[in-house]
Amino acid sequence: MYNPDLNFTVTYKNKDYIFNNKCCPYIFGLGIENDMFEKYGEDDLLRYVSLVYRCYSKDSNPVSIEEYAYFIAENWDKCKNMGAYNVIDFYYKKKENL
Repeated sequence: MYNPDLNFTVTYKNKDYIFNNKCCPYIFGLGIENDMFEKYGEDDLLRYVSLVYRCYSKDSNPVSIEEYAYFIAENWDKCKNMGAYNVIDFYYKKKENL
């Protein structure tokens, strides 16, 4: 349940990033691990966090946050302009072809 009074802050490179749910700080950390900030910059890192969260929350199958985080980071150039459902479809199509 959303609580507007509850926020989570991550400090990275002396800058604070505030999130309103507990998943996004974790996804942010996964983005840092996947070099999203170094490769693409702050704006794309934040877009990445949002996209991973939306995919994770909209997929009715039990796919972990980590699995989406690594998949989207690996395929960022293709995923960055897709909506969550398109990324989910792309994920399953790639998975079928393995």
